Amino acid sequence: MSHRELISACRIALVECMGLRDGEKVAVITDEPCRTIGMALFETARNLGNETLLVEIVPRKINGEEPPRAVAELMKQMDVVLCATSKSLTHTSARRAAKELGVRVATLPGINEEIFVRCMNADYGRIAELTNRLCALLDEASVIRVTGPSGTDITLPKKGRKALASHGLFRSRGEGGNLPTGEAYLAPLEGQSNGVVVADGSFAGIGKLSEPIRIEVKDGFAIAISGGEQARELERMLAVYAPPFLQRCRIRNRNQRAGDRERSNPRRRKDPRHYPHCFRRQRLHGRDGRRPQPLGRHRS
Repeated sequence: MSHRELISACRIALVECMGLRDGEKVAVITDEPCRTIGMALFETARNLGNETLLVEIVPRKINGEEPPRAVAELMKQMDVVLCATSKSLTHTSARRAAKELGVRVATLPGINEEIFVRCMNADYGRIAELTNRLCALLDEASVIRVTGPSGTDITLPKKGRKALASHGLFRSRGEGGNLPTGEAYLAPLEGQSNGVVVADGSFAGIGKLSEPIRIEVKDGFAIAISGGEQARELERMLAVYAPPFLQRCRIRNRNQRAGDRERSNPRRRKDPRHYPHCFRRQRLHGRDGRRPQPLGRHRS
């Protein structure tokens, strides 16, 4: 990858995607892992003649963690903001507050130079056209079923939900989204999706997968996550948002292992000291159909 290719990608991001105009103020927010791209965006915007600020923050611990308050305030005073950071700032109050004031914000979460050059040197007019066509197809459906050769087979009811287009053209006041992009997306109806999702290529926040991650979904919730160490990494990531729920996943996995031990040693079957988590599972799911409540530490 050459410096010329990197600058070409930056020009497309700023001029074609963000619609940067003369006299507009630009802020580039970056962190150490994405510093090369942040610097390239800064230099490109400055060479285009725009007043440009470069801010480097400490890498966030998780996606969606807010930037420092001073940075959030700075974003509100800009016309265009590009966030090239290792963790996503897409779903933050800082981005939403800037957007409400008319700032155009592009987020580039987890970006690296290879992806940036390969995916930004594209025809975003064509990408927008295809994305809008996919949105129209999604809007015609009431139920979406996704299948794949690695085992994915999930049904997602969405009646009444409208698909959204992330086409990469954020030229009007208050527009924004991810870059690179090209995505038609929606949220299915809560509590109604069922099936299995198998990720075998890459996973947001984890990267390229060394082995597949299998996620079993029941009534809109992931009830089991299996795979190698990267599957455990996903569990740790999700535990930040929903520890009681993931606790149920882990209990289910332990129950399965307990069943294996029980079958291999029949004398263990009637002694509850050997599988107390089975009783814990019964209590967790409940017999009366009530919503499960988080449990404290359990003593074996």
